[in-house]
Amino acid sequence: MQPEQTRTGGAAAPAHAPTHNPTAEGDDAPETTGDAPAILSSAGAWVRAHQTAALIGSFAVGVFLGVLLRRS
Repeated sequence: MQPEQTRTGGAAAPAHAPTHNPTAEGDDAPETTGDAPAILSSAGAWVRAHQTAALIGSFAVGVFLGVLLRRS
């Protein structure tokens, strides 16, 4: 009996094959993609372009968190 073929031509893994689980091997740090500098740069550019909206939004978040923390 021939093993099942995948689209790339290689043999497919059996249905009972274990999957890779990094936490099972003690690697509890999440895998990062290295996109953080690009995301921060993009966010900084948006804030510079929309200063009023950023100020109002940050003030609203601060008020919301203040009320949330005061009630607890």
